[in-house]
Amino acid sequence: MASYSVIVLVIGCLAVLTVSMLVFRSFLMAAFYAAYALPESVRGEKGAKMGATLSGVMLSLFVSATNKMYSDMATKLNEWENHRTPTDYEDALIIKNMLFKFINS
Repeated sequence: MASYSVIVLVIGCLAVLTVSMLVFRSFLMAAFYAAYALPESVRGEKGAKMGATLSGVMLSLFVSATNKMYSDMATKLNEWENHRTPTDYEDALIIKNMLFKFINS
């Protein structure tokens, strides 16, 4: 049961990080939209698109990294639970991965 507490904690942290990435995206778009340090041809609508693209790339890297990290963590937590049958082991691993990937993606 302790591993489910860890899962809830990780999913909560993930939700906070995902929201912060979305807020970062809006700030980045606004910064590129009005950046006076950029050439005039890049400011405005083009700058906002650049900011959205850059933050989209960062978000996709973040999702990929956290998926890999959590898959490893879920496997270790599952091994510590000492399930009685292989079916119980597989079911618990599927639930952990499904919950995380649902929230993450």
